[in-house]
Amino acid sequence: MTTTKKIKCNENGNFFIEIKGKESEIINAINYLKKEGIGLAQSNISININRNKCVNCGACTAVCEASALNMDANWHIQVDSKKCLTCKSCKRACPTRAISYI
Repeated sequence: MTTTKKIKCNENGNFFIEIKGKESEIINAINYLKKEGIGLAQSNISININRNKCVNCGACTAVCEASALNMDANWHIQVDSKKCLTCKSCKRACPTRAISYI
């Protein structure tokens, strides 16, 4: 599920982007965004699942647009940290509050 929202003039907010390409292209992209007045921050946060609290209900997988959370063959939650955008949708969806970020 993708959520779309129109951004209006003088409206503030946050969004996540992933920039791929050659190093020189990435630097150019970052410089362009900065020139346009867009603040940038690199995410160094990792998702953590407390296995003592997690009941493997899958609620977190349903809201993860990056497909960083999946169920394995034994119906246990698996995390692919490389895909995680740290949007924290899974944390909000977790009924047992087993998800945190470190």
